[in-house]
Amino acid sequence: MSKILIVDDKESYLDMLSEALRLKGYETVTETDSARAIEVAKKNDVDLVISDYAMSPLTGLEVLRELKRWDETLPVILITARQHQPEVVREAEREGCLEFISKAASDTQGLVDFNDLFGKVNTALKLRKLLRENQRLRNKFRVENIIGTSRLMEEVFSLIQKVAPTDCTVLIHGESGTGKELVARALHSLSNRCNGPMISINCAGMPEQLLESELFGHKRGSFTNAFTDKRGIFEEADGGTLLLDEIGTLPLSLQAKLLRALQEREVRRVGENTTIKVNVRIIAATNRPLPEMMKTGAFREDLYYRLSVIPIEVPPLRDRKEDIALLISHFIKHSQTRPMCHEIRISPDALDMLCDYNWPGNVRELQNIIERALVLCDGHLIRVEDLPAKLREKPSLLSPSHHGDPVLPAFVPLQELISMVEREYCQRAISHFRGDKKKAAEALKISLPAVYRKIRSADDPSNPISPEQE
Repeated sequence: MSKILIVDDKESYLDMLSEALRLKGYETVTETDSARAIEVAKKNDVDLVISDYAMSPLTGLEVLRELKRWDETLPVILITARQHQPEVVREAEREGCLEFISKAASDTQGLVDFNDLFGKVNTALKLRKLLRENQRLRNKFRVENIIGTSRLMEEVFSLIQKVAPTDCTVLIHGESGTGKELVARALHSLSNRCNGPMISINCAGMPEQLLESELFGHKRGSFTNAFTDKRGIFEEADGGTLLLDEIGTLPLSLQAKLLRALQEREVRRVGENTTIKVNVRIIAATNRPLPEMMKTGAFREDLYYRLSVIPIEVPPLRDRKEDIALLISHFIKHSQTRPMCHEIRISPDALDMLCDYNWPGNVRELQNIIERALVLCDGHLIRVEDLPAKLREKPSLLSPSHHGDPVLPAFVPLQELISMVEREYCQRAISHFRGDKKKAAEALKISLPAVYRKIRSADDPSNPISPEQE
């Protein structure tokens, strides 16, 4: 139900308008004090404001101006006690007034033309809905190349929109390939720091001394090959955003120094005693289980809570498979692998196969597979045969799914399932010992005839293969 705020300094007039709109099915809120009207609108999250023009302490125009600063999509209808003056109309329209209604439009008692009012209210509420949807789509588009309409991604988008304008430290967690860096860049581009630098550093695979120098800078001569003074990325990112990727790999000694930099908002270059103030928003990202690392002492608890002021969990692709078709369309449209690739489609069978896959490499793996298929496909259709063979392989009973559960077939008799698992385990052992079944039997601590019994033909379980048949 749409909610309408009515503002007028005459209570009798408020009651009349409120009752008329309630009879039409609208929820109404009224306010006689124009100065309080702005807070009332915010508190009640109204969809439309109908305000008298001539009021004090704030005029209807001033109420309009303040409301538009708060929410530019909120429609406002102004009511005047006289025919609209051209200069009043022009000024109000510049401020975003949607419609004018005259109290003298219907009769000499100062009542409004209710048919005119209801028509303009209906139009205003439709416009409100369209503007909100456009704003939502515009905000989604601004979340740099993060594609998805699933519930899980809607939650991520919503969190990005809420957190981005603040300076809160954010910890992004997600598996490799889920798009953690895209989330970080979206937080920066939607923030008040968007005109400042966005600098990223990968904490993994870098020697400790070099990583410390990269983070905090160094003084000339402070260590071998330090030939000049060097600014660290904390200084380089001043006024902007710093992304610390793979934060879970940061050595303990540097964790303490990073904690101090976060707490004090200052850094000390390697080899120097003076500190440098920095104004940086920190975003950290990891695919490691930091809470588990805290228990083993591999990650500092105080640093974790300093980084995880706002945690954002980026879901794996297997948990949002409804986004796969949308992602495929995006990758095809933006691929540079061949001319006119945007005209290529994917067959229903190929799409089903992609949706059945568990995606250990997440979105990055999907993008690579689509890029490969665009090169290999003939004509304008990606078919099953254009996809990697691993997608067509039946999952092993002994390989856990990415949810951590065994990959089990539909319910079968328990003894049959045990036989299937034993057969696969024996075949793996034989493969490990390069076909030597005797060594496989010894490793499994069963007899050689038992190995042959367990690897009997799956097509005819009653026909065991004996050693003599080899």
